[in-house]
Amino acid sequence: MDLSVVRRAEALGVAEGFQFKIIYKAEDLKVVANEIMEVEAVGVDLETTGLLPHASKIRLCSLNTGKGVYVVDLFETGGLGCVAQALAASKAVKVGQNLKFEQKMLMYHYGIELWPIFDTFRASNILYGGKKDLSHSLKDIYQRELPGNEAQKGDLGGSDWSGSLTAEQYLYSAQDVVHMLILRQNMKHKLVKAGLNRIALIEFQAVLPESSMELNGLYLDPVRWLELAAKHKIQMLENQEKALQILPHPKGQIALPGMVPSWNLRSPTQKLQALRLLGLNIDSTNELVLAMYAAEYPAVKALIAYTKASKMVTSFGESYLKHIDPSTGRIHTNYYPYLVSGRYSSSDPNLQQIPRHKDFRRCFAAPPGRVIVAADYSQIELRVLAEISGDRLLLSVYQQNRDAHRQTAALISDVALEEVTSEMRQYAKPVNFGLCVAAGQRVLTHVGLVPIEEVQDWHLVWDGIEWVHHDGVIFKGYKEVMSYDGLLATPDHEVYTDEGYKIPFRVAASPLYSGRLAVGGIEEVPIRYTAFDRRCREEGEIEGYVVRYDGTKVQESYKSLMPVYDILNAGPKHRFTVEGKIVSNCFGMGAPKLVTYAMKAYGVSMSEKQALRFREKYFQGYYGVREWHRKVVAEGQKTRMSHTLAGRLRYLEEDDYTEYINTPIQGSAADGLKSSLPLVYRRLQKYGGRAKLVHMVHDEIIIETDDDPEEVACIQKDLELGMLEGMQPFLSKVPVVVEGATGGSWGEAH
Repeated sequence: MDLSVVRRAEALGVAEGFQFKIIYKAEDLKVVANEIMEVEAVGVDLETTGLLPHASKIRLCSLNTGKGVYVVDLFETGGLGCVAQALAASKAVKVGQNLKFEQKMLMYHYGIELWPIFDTFRASNILYGGKKDLSHSLKDIYQRELPGNEAQKGDLGGSDWSGSLTAEQYLYSAQDVVHMLILRQNMKHKLVKAGLNRIALIEFQAVLPESSMELNGLYLDPVRWLELAAKHKIQMLENQEKALQILPHPKGQIALPGMVPSWNLRSPTQKLQALRLLGLNIDSTNELVLAMYAAEYPAVKALIAYTKASKMVTSFGESYLKHIDPSTGRIHTNYYPYLVSGRYSSSDPNLQQIPRHKDFRRCFAAPPGRVIVAADYSQIELRVLAEISGDRLLLSVYQQNRDAHRQTAALISDVALEEVTSEMRQYAKPVNFGLCVAAGQRVLTHVGLVPIEEVQDWHLVWDGIEWVHHDGVIFKGYKEVMSYDGLLATPDHEVYTDEGYKIPFRVAASPLYSGRLAVGGIEEVPIRYTAFDRRCREEGEIEGYVVRYDGTKVQESYKSLMPVYDILNAGPKHRFTVEGKIVSNCFGMGAPKLVTYAMKAYGVSMSEKQALRFREKYFQGYYGVREWHRKVVAEGQKTRMSHTLAGRLRYLEEDDYTEYINTPIQGSAADGLKSSLPLVYRRLQKYGGRAKLVHMVHDEIIIETDDDPEEVACIQKDLELGMLEGMQPFLSKVPVVVEGATGGSWGEAH
């Protein structure tokens, strides 16, 4: 060890305002280990020769015990020795930035587990969930939480840690932990004050099972995979030929028998030309547009099938095998716990996007002598919806152990439960998981007033604040409309008020409401409904008015059926100016999105007319869900925040009605899954390493274990119980159901 480098590094620390000691003798490790056993919290950080535990070594371990700051050089001491055992045995809180990295390294090289922990990276994500352009790097966290107590001034994390180190590298490692304990106290106070300590515990406890899964990896059978890739390639070519046989000849000629027109189906321009020759006058071939016409045009359905098969070849072809680590023969993905809703994603590769089809999942097999045990939550997001909305019908479905998809199929198809067919049930799935301005109304665009049915996607529309882009006009069909102050809309269409939230038009135009619309794009003044209110108050019950089921009044002469339109996704606030008044898109999954979702997720072709009817029937039957939608969106517009049942917070810096609804449902299910991971992990400890967590998706956990039938049955039971225990604290009104299975592959255990 070059002691001049040690002295210079420690002197640099003093110059920076703190002291640290470099540990390069094995006998000095005892001092550090003893301090770890005595203190309440210890800051931890590692510098390694690489990012993969099995292909790299730990070079430096930085520790802040509160009594001293130490940088242990493992190449000089011969390892961590008693410090590793102290980290595992101590009740001190281990504090660090993205501790999953440290946990994986220490688990692989020393077989130790870190607990309890405080992860500053996760704490920052919890405190500021959803805030855009906010970094959660250690440097930025220090600057945000402890101004003046900055971390490293330079980034040496990517430098070479395998050879002789510089004084600056030792200083860099020490700086990672020097303020870590103060940072923990600051962030802990904020978490408690915001009521987020329960979520923090859920996240911190998930680090250990996540680390274990990433280390264990998932086995992929390359032979089965190549067979599947070849099958998809054949399907792609067959779908291509089928599509070309249906499409017209490029020059309008009649094709000779056995000949097909030569379109390049990978070219959006050529696909558009082919469809226009069929008489389909559309301006785009994206999946949203094409899905609208799949039920009516066989050629469109064939094109969608070709595109899907082509994506399978591109995304899940032979090249996917490059993700298998040659040293382990397994795929080691990285789980990221912070999608905006709280859900997991994964990368390198994204194993959570593996198609659900058994042909794919049977490729993820257990090696010889091993089996797969898997369990998933039954319809967990629908159960969360029942819990959170309190809808009587949906609650009764689960409380009486009925099939929610059959119940919805009966609703949207107007049949009795016993009359529901398998096809009806399939249509109900996208409806379960998952109005508008009348024709002739003029929309303010950057080229002047344009009738809404003539608005194109290249027009900019005025949203009351600025000119915004949008995704085009979507025809909605004939609907009942009502009018007030020159604006025609459906009774359920919502309008913005100057208080900053939306209310149904029938409420805004009723004597029960005395608010104002937001500032219009033409008149530049708020529109108040006082004249309407005054007439109702002075004259009492006016002839010609009818009382609706909710008590609001609508003038009979204004009720009629008209073609209804909407502008899809008009800017970040989803609103636009019609006849001088600001209106907005309906929230939730509208008919266009439902059409696309049904095709993409379930391969179900439905027309927009069908989607509209299904959506209406759904909300008529599940009235509590509709009211919850309205309530949660109204609250979100006021607070710009959304919460899960466990209290997870998400900031929404702009109106996103879909996310106001999705976040409580998807996020609550994610909180339950994360809560179950450590419970399952602990239950598996009694099997002595034979049973290992190898993968998870949004509602499912997968284990690999030895092929011992008696023990496999016990492991399946432990998996199901752990998942039940993790989810049940969040659902008190509906039962949680976990369905487990075993098999030689992921596909067979499903």
